[in-house]
Amino acid sequence: MTTVRPYRPADLAAVRDICIRTADAGKDASPKAKHPDLMSDLYAVPYTVHDPDLCFVVDTGERAVGYIVACADTPEYSAWFRKTWFPSISGKYPQPAENPHGWDQFWIWILHYSYLTESVPEVAGHPAHMHLNLIPEYQHQGLGQKLLAALLAALRTAGVPALHVCVGASNDEGIAFYRKWGFEALAVPDPAPVVWLGRTL
Repeated sequence: MTTVRPYRPADLAAVRDICIRTADAGKDASPKAKHPDLMSDLYAVPYTVHDPDLCFVVDTGERAVGYIVACADTPEYSAWFRKTWFPSISGKYPQPAENPHGWDQFWIWILHYSYLTESVPEVAGHPAHMHLNLIPEYQHQGLGQKLLAALLAALRTAGVPALHVCVGASNDEGIAFYRKWGFEALAVPDPAPVVWLGRTL
């Protein structure tokens, strides 16, 4: 029986595995990745350090097979990421060439030069943001809804007014999922290749 529960430090390896197995537009990116921890060092693990109360997993009784991670205040999180988190991991991912090629080099470039380095004024009214992933065999079972419900409750308890999420522009299924939960498109100029969605709490 699967349950949704708060993240625990013992879930770290499972969260890393889930992240790389869903990193290629929902598909397994591990065949492309020479640095299997890179995607989770970008898009999962730092949230569990910075905002552990906003992180939840789907637990089968044996291991975590899905997660939702979030931060309450994106500008504050971004500053922490650059000042504290990035120095703690940058040695694992040397500075890339100016014109990166391949999966790892592209994401290492993002880590060094692009990730959360600039605020997006159009989402300032939705200060929290999140990432949700389930390994494929546990998708389409309502578990994503349970994860999102747990996060929304935690955000309300924390007094967070609104939340945003980025979804790949070609991910029609993901966009439909968030719209079902009351997320609406945010008017971010030139958002391609992602769609910015937000909802109030």
